[in-house]
Amino acid sequence: PSAYRKGAPGERITFGIADSPIGRALVAETDRGVCALELGDDDAVLEAELRRDFPRAELVRDDRAVRARLAAALE
Repeated sequence: PSAYRKGAPGERITFGIADSPIGRALVAETDRGVCALELGDDDAVLEAELRRDFPRAELVRDDRAVRARLAAALE
């Protein structure tokens, strides 16, 4: 929580975006687990929201790396 309040400096966050039954879904994770789950219609908007929430983190899009977490979240 304290890292989140500071914009997550020094954190590496991997995220992916995929189709879901209710639109596009973004899941993001650190080495400690899921840190964000967003739903929307536009990939660019979802990514912008993640960047707004974690402005000081290193964000890496890797749809394949988070595929299992995303599938679990959508279940």
